[in-house]
Amino acid sequence: MQCDFLVPGLLGAPSSYAINDIAPALAKLMARGSFSTENVASTEAWIAQRFRFTSVEETHSFAAIALLGEQHAVPGASHWLRADPVHLSVNRDHVVLLDGSQLEITPMEAAALCQSMQAHFAADGLIFHAAHPERWYIQSDHPIAIHTNPPSAVRGRNVANYWFDGADRALWQGRLSEMQMLLHAHPVNEAREEAGQLAINGVWFWGAGALPDGLRQIYSHIIAHNALFAGLAALTQARYTDTDEFHWASLAFAMSDQTLIVLDQLDKFAAYGEWHAWREALAALDKGLFERALPALRNGKIRAITIHAPDKNHAAKITTTRYDLLKFWRRDFVVEH
Repeated sequence: MQCDFLVPGLLGAPSSYAINDIAPALAKLMARGSFSTENVASTEAWIAQRFRFTSVEETHSFAAIALLGEQHAVPGASHWLRADPVHLSVNRDHVVLLDGSQLEITPMEAAALCQSMQAHFAADGLIFHAAHPERWYIQSDHPIAIHTNPPSAVRGRNVANYWFDGADRALWQGRLSEMQMLLHAHPVNEAREEAGQLAINGVWFWGAGALPDGLRQIYSHIIAHNALFAGLAALTQARYTDTDEFHWASLAFAMSDQTLIVLDQLDKFAAYGEWHAWREALAALDKGLFERALPALRNGKIRAITIHAPDKNHAAKITTTRYDLLKFWRRDFVVEH
């Protein structure tokens, strides 16, 4: 079996957070393996490259793919756009985006806000879906010609550096302004502010496009807790297992299996500089997965392990085989800056 681990947020921690001190099994895999880089700076860019998206339409079709993974509705021939709820924190000279993971949005709040936007934009032929409190979708019968960055590339950063463009930029900028005004005055946000919670004062557009006709199967099995990867599994006819239901010891793989395990727990902690939580999450991943993967590689049950770690500018790629583990002279892996 060839096993790929996608671990966004793994790199970029403060230099005092050496991976070998926190996650020794993972550090051994990284130190003994062959290192290279991939020209991608986000999970979504990695997906587009790894799954060989070929057209501009496919490259921006993440909303439709994720909705398929939500099992909320069948995207069909419509065009889709993610409009994820966010809090825009206005500082003196910039605006920082906080995504839904920081807002504790309830299903009732999401439904109420989407219903209000639905009523406001009904004449434009837009349909709003709150498939999840943190994941909202807009359905349109017409193409949505805007190019955007996913929240994973923007959260915790100045949004001015990540604004969208495309032929429909002016149209959707106008709609975004209307949405922000509607959200600002909404009773849901009035109640949140009275309770001392951050307001849901904006949405972040991304993933515009229609559902691709079909993508080439890269993996026979995808293990993740992520609607986007559930949708990719459905499109490529791969088996999908939620990480909440994944038990390493109970799964038997054929040597020819190509398996992807997505470990995105670290990403939000790295984005917001929550390094204590990042350290605890990394230690838990090491104990729960990499301590078990290492002996499986050593005894030949796994042919090779490749770790993909998207960072701000590129992704590290480390591939380790059974024979690489014999290279005991290689030092433990330490995050470089």
